[in-house]
Amino acid sequence: MSRRITYKEGDWFGVPLQNGEYAVGLIARCPPEGKILYGYFFGPRRPSLPSLEDLEWLSSKDATAVKFFGDLKLLNKAWPIIGRIEPWDRTKWPMRSFARADSVSGKTYKIEYADDGPNR
Repeated sequence: MSRRITYKEGDWFGVPLQNGEYAVGLIARCPPEGKILYGYFFGPRRPSLPSLEDLEWLSSKDATAVKFFGDLKLLNKAWPIIGRIEPWDRTKWPMRSFARADSVSGKTYKIEYADDGPNR
């Protein structure tokens, strides 16, 4: 079965919340095969799906969460695509470093991912 990817790097999307409100996200890195994406997520809660004009002032510094996430909710349209603010400039939406802690040894590690794809 072929996966028909309906999103791309730079797309804004809505994240429905349990009470009918929305948060929003931005796809910052998207490998060609999709599946695992890297993106920025923003509050505050909104009573309805915002327009692109409502989002154009947001920057990477405004994000409430930066994370890797799967694409299934984008593919099945549970997270609706709002659109894309042009021109897309990935340098304004950098890959951040992550921390990982080993619960046995107590050691912590700085994890960095390649800018050209979140799978490396």
